[in-house]
Formats: sequence, C-alpha cells, structure tokens
Amino acid sequence: MQPLVYADLSASQEQIGKHAEAILSARKAVALGPFNAGIRKTLIYQLVQDKQYDQVKAEMERYLELFPEDDHIGEMLAIAKQ
Repeated sequence: MQPLVYADLSASQEQIGKHAEAILSARKAVALGPFNAGIRKTLIYQLVQDKQYDQVKAEMERYLELFPEDDHIGEMLAIAKQ
C-alpha cells in the first residue's frame, strides 16, 4: 500500500476516536515513506493526540534530523523540552 493511504487511514481513525489504531497506521505510513515530511507530521500529531509526549519528542528529533530547515517543529520541540 502507498504511504499516503495509511496517513489518510490514520486521520480517519483519529476522527472516530481510535487513537491506538491511528498511531499504528501513521507508523506504517512513516515506514513506507520515511522522507515525507507531511507523513512524519501526521505521526507526531497522532502521538500528541494520545498524549504520548516522550514519543512526540523522539519523533520530533527524528523529523528534524531529516528536515532541519523546519523552524516550526524546531520551536515546538524546544517548548516540549522545557
């Protein structure tokens, strides 16, 4: 399956309150499209929704390794580390 299909599935699952499934789908999307910034942000969003803040920080750090020019995520990570 294409990574965007899993990203869309993740968003749909989140809308109906299936947070664990949404995270799993987002992780599958990242595994299939690891260099897609939008897909990685989907995973970060899903983790935030589920209040998995340690994982949020770890995913933001991985994201910034790939996309260091993204100032917004950099700022969000700095806030999260406070």
